[in-house]
Amino acid sequence: MVDKNNHQMICLACGYSEEPKAHEKDENGCCALCSEVRVTLNGKTTYLSSLADALKPEYDGAVLTLIRNINVDSEITLSDGSFTLDLNGHTVNFYGDNARLHLEDSAKLTIRDGKGTGGFKNSDPYDPSIYLTIISDNLDNRPVLTLEGGSFNNISPAVGTLIVDNENVNIGRLDADGFNIINGGSDIRLSAGTYGEINIQYYGVDGIGLGSLLLNYGEEADKHYAFYNSEGEPISAAADSSSMEIRAKNVTVKECTHANSNLMEYNFLNEQQHEVTDLSSLYMKAKYPLMAQRSLRLRTHPII
Repeated sequence: MVDKNNHQMICLACGYSEEPKAHEKDENGCCALCSEVRVTLNGKTTYLSSLADALKPEYDGAVLTLIRNINVDSEITLSDGSFTLDLNGHTVNFYGDNARLHLEDSAKLTIRDGKGTGGFKNSDPYDPSIYLTIISDNLDNRPVLTLEGGSFNNISPAVGTLIVDNENVNIGRLDADGFNIINGGSDIRLSAGTYGEINIQYYGVDGIGLGSLLLNYGEEADKHYAFYNSEGEPISAAADSSSMEIRAKNVTVKECTHANSNLMEYNFLNEQQHEVTDLSSLYMKAKYPLMAQRSLRLRTHPII
């Protein structure tokens, strides 16, 4: 039996185990070999035994780097502070009832993956591994999750801001709330990433579509983004009032080129001009039930 002064390496492939060895402790008494997270803050490095310990107020502003795959059997709640988590090629495995990372109120977390093989997994694929919400009624005080890398089985930004701006992000299932989107509680800005399934619970709110999740959807901006299907074709993201739930499967978000003529809608303006609307990247004002039509260009009707 290994005592608290030692650790023991066990090979999970063949069952081989080394003789117990003494911890290699830093000045804080943490062992770099059997710890879970390396914490870097203000030029100082600390090793901690759990991700929950690293997400505490005293490490606000730190970069947290996973040292190995970790298992979490309960909810980790982050209510305040700003952190960057580098998965470093490792996986956070959640198992058990309500085991997940819960961001609430003013918490800010950026997740990246320096090696490209890390991610978050939940034993139940329908339970979110990351959940965003607020306790107070102040929508200005809501959590922000920025994804710059990693794979995630399920993310549910019920109330909060979700930013995905890296093509290396893979989300198995993204659940959004149409009511919170239209009332400004949920702000989702997708400009990259791949998604196995997207679900927007509609709740009868008019004016919600896939475009509600896209960055710069129809706004005056240098770049606009669209959902592309598995065949590489853009799909319509316009508002849909025909269903209580909006779904998309196996889609990728990337910059829109406005090249698909099947998604161009021509709106008559007058005898000289018509307006062209791209249904894959048109913006729908999330806070109002009406669409804000944005002209991609004005064309003069040919004289016959």
